[in-house]
Amino acid sequence: MGVVEFVTVLIPSAIIGVVWSLVFCCMRKRKPEIYTPKIHIDEERNEIPALSDGFLGWIPDLLRIREYEVFDHSGLDAVVYLRALKMCFQIFVVSATYLWVILIPVYATSQNNDKDVKDELELLSLANVNGGSKRLWASFVGVYFVTGVVCSLIYKHYSELAEMAIEHRLEERVENYSAMISELPDDLQDTELLRDYFSQYPGDLSSLVLCENVQTIDRKKRNELQKN
Repeated sequence: MGVVEFVTVLIPSAIIGVVWSLVFCCMRKRKPEIYTPKIHIDEERNEIPALSDGFLGWIPDLLRIREYEVFDHSGLDAVVYLRALKMCFQIFVVSATYLWVILIPVYATSQNNDKDVKDELELLSLANVNGGSKRLWASFVGVYFVTGVVCSLIYKHYSELAEMAIEHRLEERVENYSAMISELPDDLQDTELLRDYFSQYPGDLSSLVLCENVQTIDRKKRNELQKN
């Protein structure tokens, strides 16, 4: 693939990315029930740090939010997701830096006598290096360097996440003491009966929510409509 083909693919992708980013910035404040459903539905969640109403002002506000705030308001899953994005960005920065500072100059200043390289992008790639050339050491070192960085970043982030997960489990949060029970017998498919059943076990029952089978609810509604 030459430069022309690369630019042909890059320009439409960039335009689509910019357009959808602008759409998001416009719709973010117009549809809060979609983009901030927890704050919109539950007024008790107003303690979540509010983002700016500006067109792009939400970006610096989002970057200033601390990890512990995300942990307190959105839980461990959100922290893990953001950590994964952060780790991928760090890997990209390290890899791109090594590519632009070392590999591309090494490849661009080489000359492959075994192959007639005419494509502009191939001149900046390993295809422009002779077999057995000392310049191949740059690629060899780069593989181990990037692999080492990736392994160290994975170890660092997952160690910190493991400690955070342990702290999360030790806190007195409702979700740490919640259990979902399925396939209840027919004689226990009632909130009061189920509460009485669990009262015979040691410990306190904070709350109990009985979710009916959606298919059963639809069947009941259809029967009621038919009767009416």
